[in-house]
Amino acid sequence: MSPALPLIALGQVLSPKDLDGVLSRSDALACLEIIYQSLSCRDPGVLAELLAAIGRQFGAEHCACLLSSLGPLDPATRLRFVDGSYPRPWLALYRESGFQRIDPIVAENFSSFRIQSWADTYTRRPPPRSFLGPKEDFGLKAGLSWGARAGKGGSLFSFSGARMPLDRHSRVMLDLVLPHLHRALVDLDPAPAAPAPLSAREREVLRWISAGKSSWEVGTIMEISERTVNYHIRNIIRKLDAVNRPQAVALALRLGLLEL
Repeated sequence: MSPALPLIALGQVLSPKDLDGVLSRSDALACLEIIYQSLSCRDPGVLAELLAAIGRQFGAEHCACLLSSLGPLDPATRLRFVDGSYPRPWLALYRESGFQRIDPIVAENFSSFRIQSWADTYTRRPPPRSFLGPKEDFGLKAGLSWGARAGKGGSLFSFSGARMPLDRHSRVMLDLVLPHLHRALVDLDPAPAAPAPLSAREREVLRWISAGKSSWEVGTIMEISERTVNYHIRNIIRKLDAVNRPQAVALALRLGLLEL
């Protein structure tokens, strides 16, 4: 494969020092491969394989994701679900019982869209025994979840395993890879909306960001304030429907808005 595109995305998140201290070389290469494949993923089966691949990097035994067009409790919401390896009987019970209405992980995700440890969330939002008991019967005791906003709804990615600490290693890997898997999930819709065009100034800012420059450095080069640079970056992220800067760079490269 040609890793140039995901290498740029990786470089916006982690410095060489971070790579040495957090991710091993094999971890970094695994992340690059998953990011690379997610950029052209249009098949739920492939997305399920990518989910399983990133889960294996931090000990997950089960994984799944969903995309909600509205809030998860809205009766008019449209759900797209991709199952990686959760026990099928548990998924059937979850749907039949409407557990999404009492699942603290769902409530936390669609209110904050951030990485969460199930243990931490259950401490803040104790789940009813009618939900927690059956879940633990299937061995789903520990897990990590993450989501991102999409239109009026958003995504939810969940990973479960025997021991799933939210340590620096797992947080870095999830922060790095999951925004790209989120975009792959969004792009499974048959007709994704075309991104809004970027202005000439936004393209210039994005070009310097892709070269690894900080907001302060871009402002110095372009002779504008750091606040103005960040304003342009927010607009770029919004127009490309990206989650963060590195994903905006990766999407711009894929769409031909940037050249290597």
